[in-house]
Amino acid sequence: MKETKKPPVLTLFLPFEASREFAKEIRDNLQRKTPGLILDIKLDPTLLGGTTIVYKNQLRDYSLKESLSQNRIKLAQKFKQM
Repeated sequence: MKETKKPPVLTLFLPFEASREFAKEIRDNLQRKTPGLILDIKLDPTLLGGTTIVYKNQLRDYSLKESLSQNRIKLAQKFKQM
């Protein structure tokens, strides 16, 4: 029996509700690069800004929340110097 290959899924977490036009533009762009790709857009207001991407079991966090978390100590020191 021949195995059916599942199309790749890219999950995009956004801090805002994506409009249909925005989602279509992203989907079309991604599908030009990866035909058959399924785009799954999810709302996550805790991101504050930016996005988080999950693709092929790998997470890439480009959110403002993550950036602030990584730079928390540096930011605190700069505010103390002010």
